[in-house]
Amino acid sequence: MRRRGLFGMAGALVALGVGTWGLLALGCSPTREVGSTETSCDDGADDDGDGLIDCDDPDCADDVACGGDCGDGYCDSTAGEDSASCPQDCVLCGDGVCDAAAGEDTTSCPADCAVCGDGVCDPAGGESNTSCPQDCPPCELTITPEVPQIITVTAGQNTPTVTFGADLCGSPISVGLGVDRGEIGVVEEGPVPSTTFTPSGGVGGVVTVYAALNDELI
Repeated sequence: MRRRGLFGMAGALVALGVGTWGLLALGCSPTREVGSTETSCDDGADDDGDGLIDCDDPDCADDVACGGDCGDGYCDSTAGEDSASCPQDCVLCGDGVCDAAAGEDTTSCPADCAVCGDGVCDPAGGESNTSCPQDCPPCELTITPEVPQIITVTAGQNTPTVTFGADLCGSPISVGLGVDRGEIGVVEEGPVPSTTFTPSGGVGGVVTVYAALNDELI
């Protein structure tokens, strides 16, 4: 009876040991925290624990890794779209790369696609008479009519009046204008982009209109 009791106790201990091991095994089972949505659509894992991995999960329907809506004309950064993953939606004009596949050209993105030597001076693309003289030749100051301009005024007359304008590279520029005989007529000294010579109406004679830029006579 005692022997059987020992064997019975041993069996109980063995059973207890197995049961304890099983409990320990269960207690040591690895668990991983899951979220409510798929946090990454290309990591090969079921991030939200719904049994669906990456692109099989509806959470990834709009993600660029799963096709998303790339090509819809909207650059959706929340779906991972950028100029590298979806250039047709996320054209990055100004990155220094003329991306023809993304629709960039000298018109839509001169900053990336300016072509020195094409005969078009493109300041937006960084071209100037220094960086690309073949497209942007040095600008010349033009004053119309030319100066110095000699004007003859009849005493007692308020004519002729003459309007002068100045431009540089096709754009108006302010210059200083003056006359050598202020008693015959006057101009607005400026600097101004344009002004009109007007006779005084009292004194006649010959007057010369001249212009200056940066304190240098033209």
